[in-house]
Amino acid sequence: MSPFTINDQHVASTMLEFVNRGDLLIRDLGYFVLNALTSLQQRGAFFITRLRHGTVLSNPHNGKRIKLLRMLRKHPIYDSSVIVGTRERLNVRLIALPVDPVITAQRRRRLKANRDHRLNPSKEHLALLGWNIFLLNVDAQTLSAHDVAALYGLRWRIETIFKAWKSHFHLASFHHVSAMQVKVALYVLFIFVTLFHTFIVGTSDNVMVNKEHRPISLLKLSRCFKEQFWAVALYMFRPAVLYDQISYHCAYEKRKDRINYHQKLLALG
Repeated sequence: MSPFTINDQHVASTMLEFVNRGDLLIRDLGYFVLNALTSLQQRGAFFITRLRHGTVLSNPHNGKRIKLLRMLRKHPIYDSSVIVGTRERLNVRLIALPVDPVITAQRRRRLKANRDHRLNPSKEHLALLGWNIFLLNVDAQTLSAHDVAALYGLRWRIETIFKAWKSHFHLASFHHVSAMQVKVALYVLFIFVTLFHTFIVGTSDNVMVNKEHRPISLLKLSRCFKEQFWAVALYMFRPAVLYDQISYHCAYEKRKDRINYHQKLLALG
């Protein structure tokens, strides 16, 4: 835990001690730090990250700086090696895939409305929002460009987990108490959510098969656990009854307009 003044880039390298050779990290744009990516590559780990606007890209064959927008207007779908940075000089794969115009318009509105008015996005920056642009050190034989986009989409699961904690377990709600009391409350909550994800979510994902074969929604399960905690505790020693209720009340709804997290995961094979 750290003060809010410590931003994501500041802690981008703190998790390196937990990384093993062969691990794949899907990194949020807030953690985009080139020396951290270099360290990951040196450890034999793999990464997928979004490209931060303004990052210097060079052609690995002639060293010339790449004008990304001009290149993407000629080749809307792009997959090639680039050199990133001026000092780090990290050789990686760059993938660019065009996105739906509706999504592009939403991105531009959000960027223009950003509370940090210092951003003042340029025309080039706004134009590049029309693509999903990734940097990674995984070869094309292992992951195609569309595989990378689908895999990166799974990172949204982290946001869903945080939403469950904040909305249903009141992670961000504290009274005016001392710093020590806040720490104690947070540690107790983190122990609780660890047990919840291990014994409730994990078990539900692994053994829950309802009649319609619909997987369990984390948000619905979290809400049910909060609202019916004593009922859940009462039936902990009758797992068949508990799982039957979870299956009935917490399964994803059938939707044709989008697929859920478990369907995305299974689609990757």
